Amino acid sequence: NSWFDDFEKFIAWQTNYKFVSTSDSLKDRPVLTREQYIESLTDNTRQIAFISLQDLKGAIAFGGGYDKLAWVKQINWDLLVVDESHEGVDTFKTDVAFNEIKRNFTLHLSGTPFKAVAEGKFAEEQIFNWTYTDEQEAKVNWPVESEENNPYALLPRLSMFSYQMSQMITDEVNQGANIEGESKEYAFDLNEFFETDDQGKFVHESDVKKWLDSLTHNEKY
Repeated sequence: NSWFDDFEKFIAWQTNYKFVSTSDSLKDRPVLTREQYIESLTDNTRQIAFISLQDLKGAIAFGGGYDKLAWVKQINWDLLVVDESHEGVDTFKTDVAFNEIKRNFTLHLSGTPFKAVAEGKFAEEQIFNWTYTDEQEAKVNWPVESEENNPYALLPRLSMFSYQMSQMITDEVNQGANIEGESKEYAFDLNEFFETDDQGKFVHESDVKKWLDSLTHNEKY
């Protein structure tokens, strides 16, 4: 749904692209099937096809057992976009499926690409980072004389703050802790700090409150 929402908001009204998908999550949205797209085809019409990886791997044309999506294999695509590429795409079945897609370029999208980067899957020149800060700069610095619509114009202003521990605390943290006779290094885990129980309550609620009190009442912040 989020892909179609963005397509409808930023692209559909200013291009000749059509959104093609038979995903269950989009069955009540105004998307086209491949057959409907063919019927509406003109010289300038182009398509963006959204297909779940599970659906793709289930097709005969891509190594599965169901007679579907054969048309995807028959097209020479401009670009294959692999969304959330850190989630289960490094498998033999996925490789088989992707190898059947003829395309000029492949774009892997991920907000947490740490494993792929650490394993050297991509060379330095293949990696492009785009952050909230980049979006804000693009919004402000979009050339006024450009005939293209500023896609960042509607983004709300984003204020970012950093939090620095005092030297006294960092010195103590660097010393580590003695646990059952063994010296252990401290490691801060954001997920652990904000962990919740079955009732949705913070496990370390008192520590979270102390942290919020410090941020909201300490004059330094």
